[in-house]
Amino acid sequence: MFKRKQKVVDERIEKESNKLSAKMYALMLILTNACLIYKIVKGLPFYLYALEIIVELTMILYFLVKESKSGILFMNKKDEAIQTLHEGVLAKAFNIAFNIVVDGEFLLMFGLLIWAREYFFWCLSYLVIWVPAALIITVLSIKRGWFVWGSKKKEQEGTKAFGKRVIVGSLLYGCIMGVFFMIITGEFAVKYLVMMPVMAAMWGIPFYIIMLLMVKWGEKQADKKVEEVEHGCEE
Repeated sequence: MFKRKQKVVDERIEKESNKLSAKMYALMLILTNACLIYKIVKGLPFYLYALEIIVELTMILYFLVKESKSGILFMNKKDEAIQTLHEGVLAKAFNIAFNIVVDGEFLLMFGLLIWAREYFFWCLSYLVIWVPAALIITVLSIKRGWFVWGSKKKEQEGTKAFGKRVIVGSLLYGCIMGVFFMIITGEFAVKYLVMMPVMAAMWGIPFYIIMLLMVKWGEKQADKKVEEVEHGCEE
């Protein structure tokens, strides 16, 4: 009974999450297109807006191909089942595009540091594309009680797994920052090697604590919603 109830809850969260991500698809497409047009008007080199073109093509082509395969491309989206499929496609397209723009921004940053440092400032333009969507999804996910472990067992397993990923990510971040400063200064020095674990700790520890606090907050919101539903049923 608990597993069946949990499955229903998970399906509801997934459905509502896809609905939100579908809206973020439209937001990201608009912001990406705005950045692309602005950079073209400014007469910037092609490599400074190639990522926008890749992101837009990915979002549009994925949407067209998946909806065509599902047979819902030209169908009326008022039907609930079709609407659910439609939102699922948009959500997946958004997630793919989000990863592309974040990873692409990172790669471009190092490329510009090495070959075209005078354009490095333009790396910040990609924050305009993905940060608004990331903030909206994070805030609403916590507020609506989607950001949860699900059970004590999942919490224990999830906390351990998350901790390991944070350690790996933190060490990677520390190494990247060390290399970053080496490229900027054009020298290899011991101080940058010492800086790597320090930078890893400065990023990893706060991130780990903040994420756990966010999950705790999300679980409280989820408990409130469950209490509201149960109270409504009793009435």
